[in-house]
Formats: sequence, structure tokens, C-alpha cells
Amino acid sequence: MYGIHPALPSYLAQQWCCEEPDDHPQQRSAAATALLDAYAALGRWLLQQIISGDAAFAFSVLDRQKRTLGNLLANALDTGQWNQAQAIAQPLNEYWDTRGLYDEARGWVDRAHMALETTDGTPPLVDDPARELWLYFAYSQANRQLTAHYLDDAERTYLDIRDMLQAHPESPQQLLRLADIYHQLGRVAELRGRWEEAEEWYRQALTIKEEFGNRSGMAGSYHHLGIVAQFRGRLEEAEEWYRQSLAIKEELGDRPGMAGSYHQLGVIAQRRARLEDAEQWYRQALTINEELGNRPVMAMSFVQLGLLAETRGRPEEAMEWMVRCVTLFDEFPRPMTERGPTQLARLTAELGIDTLNESGIGVTDHPLPPEVQNFTAPGTGQDEK
Repeated sequence: MYGIHPALPSYLAQQWCCEEPDDHPQQRSAAATALLDAYAALGRWLLQQIISGDAAFAFSVLDRQKRTLGNLLANALDTGQWNQAQAIAQPLNEYWDTRGLYDEARGWVDRAHMALETTDGTPPLVDDPARELWLYFAYSQANRQLTAHYLDDAERTYLDIRDMLQAHPESPQQLLRLADIYHQLGRVAELRGRWEEAEEWYRQALTIKEEFGNRSGMAGSYHHLGIVAQFRGRLEEAEEWYRQSLAIKEELGDRPGMAGSYHQLGVIAQRRARLEDAEQWYRQALTINEELGNRPVMAMSFVQLGLLAETRGRPEEAMEWMVRCVTLFDEFPRPMTERGPTQLARLTAELGIDTLNESGIGVTDHPLPPEVQNFTAPGTGQDEK
């Protein structure tokens, strides 16, 4: 793949129009349809690679093709070609999430809803591709609200989707989708610290997934039942859930899921003072997420590796990990950096602003931005001119 000069497309289009003045509109329309179909096929392939193939390669393709994919997604939404729109939107959605491009993703959700809903905001009610696309965009947006800890918004969106699904006749597909919603409502309860409620949602979801042999979904339920057990102090039970989840993710080749299991097994090992094991698990998780470019999850690994270094009596190393965390994104602070900013401020109070600056240069090759310095040591950073 290679880039082209931005003036070349318009030049070629003008030449085409001059060479075929009579048939040009029809030819251009046919070419646009063919291009959309071709990129819809590419989108399906990219999604398959992200799920169970070479995800790192898929994301590198998306890095180069994102503008063309975006233009074609807009065309599909404007012309009501819902199947093609979903095929293109799905890999783009994975890309937005792994790169932390939540504002861009929200803009596309708004655009899709404008194309799909009636003037009074009613979503499609007929079981057709338009309804499928609406559900997909609504679900993906709720997941981002959850990641950003906008829990009331996320819960409201999940309940809206649940109500829409329950209004339709029961089928295996409908039940499996309800299982996904139950699982996500469990995550909302989990983030609120309502462990009994979370476990109830997860077990409802797991019952359906086991009934239909949905192994990928079962792995997700096992993982989060492990989190519930972990926060209730039942560490042996938590480790067993995580290992069951990991076993499924490794037959399936689900590398992002494997990274999540590695991370949580690291947390369990750290809680049990098995520090070498914990570091090994964290580094396995980090290796995968760095290959995928999954910055929000990389931030979690950086924080845990920093806390682990501090436990081992290496505060300067701990600070370096926290600096890596907070400099993952251009904007500071970001919700995706988890506890990184507050941990960095605490370490700066202990080690001093000079150590912070040395760490910043060591990690990024240039001084930390003023907003980072002012957050960690108020009054030390200079405003940008």
C-alpha cells in the first residue's frame, strides 16, 4: 500500500469525465458501488483477523485505510446500504477503541443514528439490516461509555437494547444477544462495587451461553466471575475462573482476551506476594497489547508494573512505568489512564520534581508537558506560550 498526492483523485476524475462525457454518471455510480462492495469484503476480512487472526497486521492495514473506509462508511449510511455499512463499521469500531479515539467513534454513532432513526428518534423496529446496524452502533457506544466510567449512560443504553430485544420473538440469536446485555449490565454493577448484583447478571448470561455452546461468551463470563471472586477476597476461586477463561481463549486464538486473562492472573499473583509470577503475567499481557496498539489496556499494565516495582523497593522504576502510562495519549488526564496520574503525583511528592523530569526525558526523550507537571507537582509546570 502507498499514499498518493491529494490532488490526484480530482485530476483523474476530471480526466474520466472528459473521456466519457455521456456515460460518466452511470460509470461513476457503478464504480462507487463496486468499490463499496470491495471494501465491505475487506472489512469482513479485517474483523476476522482482529478476532482470531493477525490482529496487529489488521490494525496496520486500518492505519493506512481508515480515511477511505470512513468515506465509504459515510456513503453507505447516506445511501441506505446497511449491510455494507456494518461490514465497514465493525473493524473501524475495533480500531477506534484500541486507539482510544472515543470522540471520533461517538461522532460516527450520532451520524448512524441520524441515518437510521425516524425524525422523533425512534430506532428501526423491523428485524432487518437497519435494525441490526442500529443495535451494533448502540451496543458499541454503550461499551465505550462503560470504559470511560459513564455508568449511568451505559446502563441506560444497555437497558434500551434489552427492551428492544425482549420485544421480539425468542430465538437463539435473540437469547445470545440478551446474554451479552446481561453480561454488560454485570460489568456496570461490578464497576459500582455491587458484587452480588454483578454475579447474578454474569450467571444469567453464562446459563444462556453454555446452553448454546458459545465458548467465546463463556470465556468472558468466566473472566468476570473471576473478578467478582477476586474482589470478594476469594483468590483461589478467582484464579480458577481466570484459568478456565484463558484455556478457551488459547483454543480460539483470542489474543486480546488472552492478554486480559494474563493481566488478572498477574493481579492474583501480586495479591499472593508471588511477585516474579506477577511480573511475568503482566509482561505477557503487555506484549500482546503493544502488538495490537491497545493503549487503554496498555495503561493498566503500566500501572500494575509500576505498583509492582514499588513493592519491590524500586520507586524510580515505578515512576517510569507511571510516566509511560500518562504519556500514552495526547490529552492529559484521560480516563483510560486509570490510576496513573494520581500514582505519579504520589511518587513525585516522594521522589521530587527533578526525578519526575528525569523520568520524563528518559521515557519520551523530551520534557513532560506542563499539564503533567502541574498535575503532579502544582506550580512547577510553565504554561505553553
